Amino acid sequence: MAVRLHPQLRPLRRSAGTGSPQEYHQGLFDKNTEVVRIARITMTDSCRNTHAMMGASYDKEDDMEIVELKERKTLAVRFRTPAKELPTRMGPIYAEIAGYMAKMGIPFAGAPFAMYYNMDMNDLDVEIGFPVAKAAPEEGRVKAGTLPGGKLATAKHVGSYGTIEATYNKLMAFVGQQGLKTEAFMYEEYLNSPEDTPPDKLETNIYFPLKS
Repeated sequence: MAVRLHPQLRPLRRSAGTGSPQEYHQGLFDKNTEVVRIARITMTDSCRNTHAMMGASYDKEDDMEIVELKERKTLAVRFRTPAKELPTRMGPIYAEIAGYMAKMGIPFAGAPFAMYYNMDMNDLDVEIGFPVAKAAPEEGRVKAGTLPGGKLATAKHVGSYGTIEATYNKLMAFVGQQGLKTEAFMYEEYLNSPEDTPPDKLETNIYFPLKS
């Protein structure tokens, strides 16, 4: 069965035009920001077990499954950038959001995420931020938003960021086998940091929201 993905949705080929995959994701956890410390504090067992906490699981195969999740509130910054500049932009923006949350006393309610609305390497449309437990005030470009609820196809990639494309391909094939269609956007959750985690232990959750 052909994989029926939205035509805009393709895995971000980080090894083409963005530096190495490791350089791409290093931007998430720039050693000059507080993101590493914050992520380490917020990555509790309940945060890692999002599926059990947030909704029901349907079809499942190995590390891939169709889940139904509740919508989650977020604070995030949405911006456009050439893919090659993304690694240097993400870390400071995460730090900006985290600093605002600290100033306002807003607790973290999950892992840092990055949502991709297109895969145009010359003009990526990206939203990055953190889940929050309840609606929070906005400031400047830090906006209130949501991670989508409903049915999503998801896979956990354990290992080097350099091998994440294989997990994307497996998830795409799994979606096609279920006869489902994806929305025009997807997101990743980063459960730990390359700053203090061996490459083979890095954990990334990949989510494809599905059309009804």
